[in-house]
Amino acid sequence: MLPQDLRYALRALVRRPTFAAFAIVTLAIGIGASTALFSLADAALLRPPPFPAAGQIDELYLTSQASGHGVTRMRWSYGRYEMLRHLASSYSALAAYGPYEFNLSGSDAPERVAVAWIRGIRAEDRAAAPLSDEDERRRPGLHGR
Repeated sequence: MLPQDLRYALRALVRRPTFAAFAIVTLAIGIGASTALFSLADAALLRPPPFPAAGQIDELYLTSQASGHGVTRMRWSYGRYEMLRHLASSYSALAAYGPYEFNLSGSDAPERVAVAWIRGIRAEDRAAAPLSDEDERRRPGLHGR
């Protein structure tokens, strides 16, 4: 029964090459999209994050409830981060990050570039180990941010 069905399907596709091409392209796009979504879900939801003690990592943020706007997240000031970093005894380490923009210039006109600043993590350490206070003092760079 199956070989007959396959022969019939192939004859129908050969008789209508435009329909056959459309069907094949549609299947290819569907399979590719499904594979991409599964890969994203697998990386983001099913596999553990690629650093040690990932289950112990928390994100702290401030919230504000403005009338008519619901609850929104607010940014931490650098001073508040430093205060929390020195006073929080329930965390073994704290790090901070945030958005930042600057002008990048060279031989052409300056261009506005969006980047992120990170405080308290060594860039060369892939395990994302927080910096000690001594490391922070010895490190050159943006100490006011």
